[in-house]
Amino acid sequence: MADTLRGGFYELMERDWQPKPAGPYGGDRKSMDVHMHLMEALTRFYELTRNPTHRRRLTEVIDLLLTRMMHERFGTGWMHFSLDFKPLAVILFSTQWGRDAERKEEQARPLNNTSYGHNVEFIWLLLHACDILGIPRGTYAEPARKNVDHCVKYGIDWQQGGVFVEGPHDGPTTIVGAKQFWQQAEVMVGLLDAYALFGDEAYWRAFRNVHDFVFKHFVNVPGGGEWFERVDRAGNPLDTALGHGWKSSYHTVRSMVQCISRLRALAQGTAS
Repeated sequence: MADTLRGGFYELMERDWQPKPAGPYGGDRKSMDVHMHLMEALTRFYELTRNPTHRRRLTEVIDLLLTRMMHERFGTGWMHFSLDFKPLAVILFSTQWGRDAERKEEQARPLNNTSYGHNVEFIWLLLHACDILGIPRGTYAEPARKNVDHCVKYGIDWQQGGVFVEGPHDGPTTIVGAKQFWQQAEVMVGLLDAYALFGDEAYWRAFRNVHDFVFKHFVNVPGGGEWFERVDRAGNPLDTALGHGWKSSYHTVRSMVQCISRLRALAQGTAS
């Protein structure tokens, strides 16, 4: 999947590892999402092997994310790109992962658009990569603060709780109709990391806001504790699916494991 000409990795491939067609099939695009999760995978890979080549690949992806995929002024993440890393308006790909109905092509979202969940998820995965690479977390204090501050200012619903889906780089969101499960999960972890790194009480208040909304509205206790996929702004379920091809326990269980470890470290005074 590596693009040896322009750097980075292709978005979607055929079974023979050729890029898929252009447009809604994703063959002519790259995304912050894919590169962020490659960083996550390479972090674990390097942790296991301690191979210098794997370390170099990890640092290359980190550099690419920070220098090619973040807004030059605001430091928040662009979501989709051309193959040569020009930001593009986000579209839904015609890819089925266990969904019953094929996705219909829809109008692209505005170009001035960023994901609160991906931005904060990227930051906590980046800080974890610092730990594995053996470099101080403060090395990336500036992008960490920009992305978490942006989420706290514009992404947190301070009136009704939880995290909105996405919004502009430079102002509040206008998309307030629904909240999704995975943004809540990832933002909780990132807010705890930011609180441990900077000691800013605003991050703790934001964590409590999201935490309380999740446990009041997302967690389906009769369903075994898994989370609803989507709720409206007030917390009423819009989609009661607890699992499908796009929704496994990846975000929810991982979030709880990571939050518990961070809360214990904060309580014991050992958080870094």
